[in-house]
Amino acid sequence: MTWASLIHVVVSGLATGSIYALMALALVIIYNATRTLNFAQGEMLMVSTFIGWTAQRALGWPLAVSVVVAVVAAALMGLAIERLLIRRAVSATHWDVLIITLGLSLILRSLGAGVARDHRRLARADDGARRALPLDAPGTRDARGGAEPARGPADGHQRRACVRDLVGARRRRRGRRRCPRRAGGVPLFEDGAPRHQRLHRGRGGRLRLDAGRGGRWDAARRDREPRAALPAVRHPLLGAVPRAHRDSRRASGRAARPGGAEEGLRRAALVIASAVLVASWPWVAPRYFVFLASLVFVNVVVALGLNLLSGYTNQLSFGHAGFLAIGAYTAALTAIHAPRVPVVLTLLLAGVVTAVVGLAFGVPCLRLGGLYLTMATLAFGFVITEAILSLDITHGADGLRVPAVAVGGVGTLGDTGRYYLTAATAAVMVAAAVNVVRTRTGRAFLALRESEIAAEASGVPVAAYKTLAFGVSAFYTGVAGGLFAFVVGFLSPDAFDVFLSVDFVVMIIVGGLGSVPGSIVGAAIVTVLHDSLAAFQNYRPLIFGVILIACMRFMPGGIAAATRRISMRLAVSLVVALVMLSGATAAAQQGVTDTEIVIGGSNSFSGPLAYTGEQATRYGVDLYVKVVNDAGGINGRKIRTVYYDDGYKPQEAVANTRKLLEQDKIFAVIAPQGTPPVMATLDYLEENRVPLLFPFQGSPVIRGKKYVFSGMTLYDRQSKMMIDYLVGQRKFKTFGVLYQDDDYGKAFLAAYEKDLARHGLKLGAAEPVKRGVTDVSAQIAKLRAASPQVTFLVLTPGPGAQALKERQKIGWTETVMVSSGPLTDEKYLGLAGDAAEGVEGLSLWPDPLTSDLPGVKAYRAAMQKYFDKNEPNRYSLSGYFAGMLFAEGAKRAGRTLTRETLIGALENIRNFDSGILPPLSIGADHETQKQGFWVRVEQGRFKALTDWLKAD
Repeated sequence: MTWASLIHVVVSGLATGSIYALMALALVIIYNATRTLNFAQGEMLMVSTFIGWTAQRALGWPLAVSVVVAVVAAALMGLAIERLLIRRAVSATHWDVLIITLGLSLILRSLGAGVARDHRRLARADDGARRALPLDAPGTRDARGGAEPARGPADGHQRRACVRDLVGARRRRRGRRRCPRRAGGVPLFEDGAPRHQRLHRGRGGRLRLDAGRGGRWDAARRDREPRAALPAVRHPLLGAVPRAHRDSRRASGRAARPGGAEEGLRRAALVIASAVLVASWPWVAPRYFVFLASLVFVNVVVALGLNLLSGYTNQLSFGHAGFLAIGAYTAALTAIHAPRVPVVLTLLLAGVVTAVVGLAFGVPCLRLGGLYLTMATLAFGFVITEAILSLDITHGADGLRVPAVAVGGVGTLGDTGRYYLTAATAAVMVAAAVNVVRTRTGRAFLALRESEIAAEASGVPVAAYKTLAFGVSAFYTGVAGGLFAFVVGFLSPDAFDVFLSVDFVVMIIVGGLGSVPGSIVGAAIVTVLHDSLAAFQNYRPLIFGVILIACMRFMPGGIAAATRRISMRLAVSLVVALVMLSGATAAAQQGVTDTEIVIGGSNSFSGPLAYTGEQATRYGVDLYVKVVNDAGGINGRKIRTVYYDDGYKPQEAVANTRKLLEQDKIFAVIAPQGTPPVMATLDYLEENRVPLLFPFQGSPVIRGKKYVFSGMTLYDRQSKMMIDYLVGQRKFKTFGVLYQDDDYGKAFLAAYEKDLARHGLKLGAAEPVKRGVTDVSAQIAKLRAASPQVTFLVLTPGPGAQALKERQKIGWTETVMVSSGPLTDEKYLGLAGDAAEGVEGLSLWPDPLTSDLPGVKAYRAAMQKYFDKNEPNRYSLSGYFAGMLFAEGAKRAGRTLTRETLIGALENIRNFDSGILPPLSIGADHETQKQGFWVRVEQGRFKALTDWLKAD
């Protein structure tokens, strides 16, 4: 490394470190002043950065003026947020600050994505504000005052007075009893059978708390039962089983409350109606709604577990996605390696393994609380994700396909069977949760939530119950993970990121902290909202953020608190409305009608490949669809397209594809993107005999499959052309590769090794990059040490650009950087700026701006007519070509268009001249392309170095 390179690295590091230092200082100032954290700070930085960039680059203002403008804009934005949102929330609870800043983060990120083509990122807020006990004793103030209780001889008496206020006896009332509430409208005690609690002095002067049914029968119970500290450590699921003689004496010795019988009948009727609805749902609902209901039940179990931890013991966790991952992979690996194990035992094993991990995690976290505990759980989630990526047994970033649930000799469970499995499991877990919160264990959790000092003074073993809460919560989440694995059928580390943990927190806050019914309703609302807003793609975070802030502004205690003030009918009506919203797009459309053909796909409209997905579909496929529809359609039918955003996440692609097929009733899937998402949906589409047309990926796995037609030259053919050209014509001997550690990168890696072996060569170095990682400096350093003459880049655009910048930074000019086919585009290589100069690669498409081919000219004319503000590029050209091939196949299939006739028509295409690529013929291998040509970046554009190369 030269001195100039060293100085450049040091200066760059200091500049970046200074930015992070300023961010950290801002967070510390906010926390010290308000005892809360603004987790939307990163999005505020993004906005101020964009303002400064616009002032300098777009308006041409001097750098100093642009910096001042950005600082003033950030200050005004922060002031507005504090005055309009945070100040109104701090007077309630820190949970309101959490959800409001979360919604704010979603809104800012969504707006930023719309302007700068960035992907959304959730932010979180902290639970910094401490709750205050209702102390009236001298020397104390509430939590906002910040003063500590006065220490002295009277301190113990003040604590006892505090405990009496906290857990004193509550009077019975006719109709609905009233619960004491803390700020924000969240009740201190969960609704249930009325209880009487009494604080008294036990043996050795230790404070003890008795809890019973209240009244004279409570005194009778105390006469025949020894006093014990509340709560005694007992089994959390069995400790609340009432004694028959106790209930009978209560029934015989106490008059029924007026209206109590009617209330009981109403509750029984509600339970029966709910049971009938749940049992009949698979027989009356569309198939996709059965799948969606299964996901709701999975999330209900997660929300219950998290509420037992956060809502009942005040231990906020952002690591429950990690617990879900442990349960999911445990169940999946058990189903793969021990298929004879019954599904019930598999779910129990998933729960137990996760509970053990939860207990092991809870013990060292006993001394942590508030922000520090939150950060520890956040780190736990990252650790689990990294472990999944690193372990061979989990298949790393490639994902894990989960076998269907087998039930004895009956066979495997379909959608209906999986639905009943999730529904039955959720019912059992709900009953167990209700049982837990009504026991001494549940009241101990509540005591911990309000004050650990008061709980300890009343005889509650704080450490034991905090650890127990972690264990029980992890058990619930582990069981839910097992259900998730069986319902979705495909697991990937991307599914269990921190944003999923945030979703779980949103569920319990929207539903209501410390409420079992609130957990159910919150899980249903969030799950259905995510599904309903999927059609809005990039606008989904914006809409969701607005909903969250509105919820916290007008319903700060969650739906559970609101229903106590109005009626449970509101929550039920809201859930029904959301289900109807989700079904609004499920019109009675078939894939093919007399007037319409419906096609669509799951693609990346957010995440690392957002630009590619948008260009290939909206400005590619839809561009040709507009041309066809304006010309009268295909055999009298217009084409309609439906897309959903998967963010380059395989599990999202699975859910979206099911929705497209089962709800939107599409005829065929067209132009999905990315090897991992396509591979995750491949078996499902083959089983349902749905054509998968022209995916923007080249894994050889799809070759020869009946319902799949390739959308680009497959990776093994690309590798053969690249190696033959570089070795045969350019005479290179040593090679290295920087590849993405998933199906996409490994497919190229295997092809490179095979093709080099044909020439008697081997790869000198191969460095993997995990999906989503952009820092590749370590890998570039290792590759440079191997000194390859040629270095292949098999990456997504972000890491690819960083690799080129890092290579330029360290002055590594001795190697030829070669991009893979999907990366060979000026738009993406342009992210590296002048560092991309001289990069070579295999291009699969002619230059969309300069080519004189008739098909490319027609493409440019259509782009100018329909999307004149969008610059032509290779990705939209590929989508345009996919739309052209579909239209050609549909025309040849004739008026009687079915999936089988479309397959037959495409297979019989011979010497089709598209005017874009050389004449093509599609045979039984279903490959639409088998060629490419060599290019080099010169002055920001690719210059062709060869004619079309072929790999037969």
